[in-house]
Parts: sequence; structure tokens; C-alpha cells
Amino acid sequence: MDSPVFKIGMKFADIEEVRQAVNAYSIRNRVKIRKIKNNRARVHAVCDEGCPWFLKVGTDFQRSGGFVVTAYEDEHRCERVYEMRALTARFLCKKFIDEFRDNQKMDLQTFAAKVQREFNMCPDRWKLGRARKEALLEIHGNEEAQFSVLRDYGQELKRANPGSTFFLSTNSVKDPSSGIVKEHLATMYWSYDACKRGFLSGCRPLICIDGCHIKTRYKGVLLTAVGIDPNDCIFPIAMGMVEVECTSACEWFLTTLRDDLNISNTS
Repeated sequence: MDSPVFKIGMKFADIEEVRQAVNAYSIRNRVKIRKIKNNRARVHAVCDEGCPWFLKVGTDFQRSGGFVVTAYEDEHRCERVYEMRALTARFLCKKFIDEFRDNQKMDLQTFAAKVQREFNMCPDRWKLGRARKEALLEIHGNEEAQFSVLRDYGQELKRANPGSTFFLSTNSVKDPSSGIVKEHLATMYWSYDACKRGFLSGCRPLICIDGCHIKTRYKGVLLTAVGIDPNDCIFPIAMGMVEVECTSACEWFLTTLRDDLNISNTS
């Protein structure tokens, strides 16, 4: 899809792939392609008025069941354009998703320079901002939806991996803007059965605790408990999440870890 070249007999998996290829061709060659027929069975595209370029893609019933190019004329007699509706925020998101994976703090000026070098076009800041927001959302996922299924994850963890531990507690907080009482995640603790058994049977009787700040929308602190195995390597034991790193939070995590591992003598 970076720079598609159409040929008669060229096959596509589905109609969405055909549309993406036509849009990519239009942007890469800076020509206004119009889809005069665009449905689930076929796509007929033409260029600007007076230009002989056209493309016909239909369903390939006899062979693959996908879509195949049935007619194509690749000659252009039109002038190139520098403002195109096909250069959408969704297209920019898919094109530069790997760039945002490498640098999630990329500013709009740097993003605009990359688009300019790649396509010799520069969309407005609003389109660039929507593309960046959509790319980061695709990388991180919907955090609110992920938090809402934490209890389901805990139940599935206990079912699929018996012996594992999962605790979650919430506080009731009133939203100051709407006045609706919502559940607010307070603490969470989880440990896998294999990690606990491995620590108790083969690791040194030493536990190291550390924490790191979660730099996402909802913040928080991730606490980890690790041991040292016979090869002097780090061995994970348990993890927890708290609102802030304080004395009471660390006491809660250590107490829960002690009860989970059935540690009775810590001297």
C-alpha cells in the first residue's frame, strides 16, 4: 500500500483493501481519483475530467472469491494537485503508526515535516492532531475500557491458572461535574501460581521491592516484588498497583504478599 501499481488481473482480499489501494495511489501520485461506483461488489474509479485514467475492480467468483482488476488504463493527462481529501487523518495514522511507536512525544511540527517529505503535501494542524491522537489511541488502546474489564481478567486468571491470586479494591468517588458516584480503582494485587511456587522452592529467602510511576492518563504506581534465583537472576513474584507510593501503600502490599506466600517467620 505504500506505492500501489495496478495491473489487469491484480487480486485483492476484500473491498476495503481495494479502497485503501485507490486512496494510496491517489495520494502518492497527487491526482484526484473519484469512485463513481463504490459498493460491496465492485469499485469503478476515474480521474479528473478529460483524463483517460480509469480502474474497474469486480468480484472474482470463479477463483479466489476476492476482487480482481478487470479493466485499467494508467495514462494521466491531468495536472497534479496539492490538496486532497483522500489524505485523511486515518490514512496518516496508518502510515505513520510506527513513527509514533518510536517517538510517542512527537510534536505536530515534526509530524508535519515527515508528511511533507513523504507526500510533498502538508495538511492543517487539526488533521495532524487527529491523526496523532488516533495513532496514540491505537498504540495504548482505550484505557477506560481496559480498566472496566479488570475484574473479568482476574476471574479468567483464577480459572485458567488455579492457584494464582488477584485482589482488587475500589473507592466510591462523586464526580464534581455531574454529581454521579463512580467506582475509583484504589489498589490491585496479582501473583501467578508458578511464580509463587518457584520462589518458595528454588529461590533465596530474600525479597526485593521496587515501584515505578505509571505515566498514563490515570497515573498510579506499579509495585513489584522480585527474588533471586540460583543463577543470580531476577525472579518475579508478585505485582501490585496503588494510587501513590507511600508508607501505608507499601505496608498493604507487603502484608498482602506475606499472606499470599504464607510467610510466618520474617526474622
